[in-house]
Amino acid sequence: DLRVGDIVYVEDGDEIPCDMVVLYTSESNGNCYIQTMNIDGETCLKLRRAPAPLQTAFHGDSLEAIQHHLNTTRIAVDYESPNAHVYQFNGRLTLNNTTEVSLSSSNLLLQVTRLQNTRYLFGAVVYTGNETKFGQNKIKPKLKLAPSDRISSVFVVAILCFHLLLVVILSPIGTWSATCPTSA
Repeated sequence: DLRVGDIVYVEDGDEIPCDMVVLYTSESNGNCYIQTMNIDGETCLKLRRAPAPLQTAFHGDSLEAIQHHLNTTRIAVDYESPNAHVYQFNGRLTLNNTTEVSLSSSNLLLQVTRLQNTRYLFGAVVYTGNETKFGQNKIKPKLKLAPSDRISSVFVVAILCFHLLLVVILSPIGTWSATCPTSA
């Protein structure tokens, strides 16, 4: 169970489990690449970046050291409320209460995308569940009927109404004829 504020480790080829801000990547320049095929059907890779202050602060450290630094460094991320705009994101990352960095969609990894051509990265969870951009775009599909199905439905309803009408009209007649004396 992921919660907002958790730091997540993702490896090459893994699906991104939630919407998160990139904190650090295995690439020295802080770049990483995601495949967004599950969102927009495109197979080309899209570039995302880690904020420069975090990337340069931990560059060259071992994986364990980076994990330790991320867990002990004060990182605050302020960002907009959940919304369905897949290509928009605005926020601010504050590092140790001193350094502020603006965040945009180039720093955001979306749920159901896949990390590609990057050994690993660390990210901070910003949206989970139905609050993710993907979750905000889920809509109940419209019922699709062929024209013949619509005509059939109209006829079924018409026949049902006709039968109900016959029951309403003929029931009293049947009751009356059953109670009438017969002439012998």
